[in-house]
Amino acid sequence: MVFLTNFHPISCRYDSKKKFYCPITSDGKTNCLGKGKGRHYPPMEPKAKVFLENYYRDSNKKLAELLVNIQNSIPAWLQSKLDEYKSVR
Repeated sequence: MVFLTNFHPISCRYDSKKKFYCPITSDGKTNCLGKGKGRHYPPMEPKAKVFLENYYRDSNKKLAELLVNIQNSIPAWLQSKLDEYKSVR
């Protein structure tokens, strides 16, 4: 199994104009992406959502297992999915 070494999280700052987080450069400025970032999309078709959730189910379970093994916490969005998987059984 490969583990990340020398991992340094990127510092980010919320940009209220763009309405998302942007990385902070070494000189303290934000480096936001262009106009295409953060655009709004039409709602996802329910059938597509079901497909994607089923497609990523095993990967989500493996991600949770990895996070536990490296003693990291499971993010709320992932814990929510794991709880859903248990209730569907």
